[in-house]
Amino acid sequence: MPRPSNGYQIEIDGNMVNVPGVSSVISQVGWGAKGLQRWAHKLGMAGLSVDSEMRIAADVGTAVHEFVDARVWGRAIGLIPKLNEEQVRLARSAASAWVKFDKTHEVKPHITELSLTCPPDRTKTGFGGTFDFLGWIDGVPTLGDFKTSKKCYGKVLLQLAGYLDLLDQNSELTAVSLCMPEQIAVFRLDKESGTPEAMRWRLGTQEVAAARRGFDLCRELYTIESVLNKAMTKTKSRWDRKELGDE
Repeated sequence: MPRPSNGYQIEIDGNMVNVPGVSSVISQVGWGAKGLQRWAHKLGMAGLSVDSEMRIAADVGTAVHEFVDARVWGRAIGLIPKLNEEQVRLARSAASAWVKFDKTHEVKPHITELSLTCPPDRTKTGFGGTFDFLGWIDGVPTLGDFKTSKKCYGKVLLQLAGYLDLLDQNSELTAVSLCMPEQIAVFRLDKESGTPEAMRWRLGTQEVAAARRGFDLCRELYTIESVLNKAMTKTKSRWDRKELGDE
């Protein structure tokens, strides 16, 4: 998803201050870290660069997101990263997965790729985010996210919970121009099989409530980490001999 070129910013006391994105906030949760370590080890043993492989996957994801957005709005495909032959194959397969879903469901967009911000409060960091889709799926107002990963984990629900918070915090927009979702949804577009996997959860369910509570905790942990890191960097001497009674 695109984000503002200068990052997410909010105004505090007349100054523009950068705040983390939703993905940075939920990085406080280490879910799936061992799997990533195993993946990185496997790449290293094969002589491949983790950063390079992540960039390759990200470029495919960017291309697929652009295709989906273009199809949703019925417009021409815009600028996408330059892809090699294998990336083109993967992107086409994932794009075909969305076509299959789109042909069997009624998809009506309201707004896509919208960036919003939320100010901090006493214990929780401010943050920003850009969600993929807000509109109607089969007549139900839906906040949706498109994924091209091999599998989706619970962390995706934390991400969608963050987007729900952004909509809540920008009530002046939702009251005037934005529809409020009744459900959140993840659309995993398989790059190998071209098969769509759609999952949805109604607002008010136990799963959505848990995700929203989890995202709140991530915001608090992000603030705590910032405070503790500042405490370490600002302390010139970490050992005051006089306080310990030493001469």
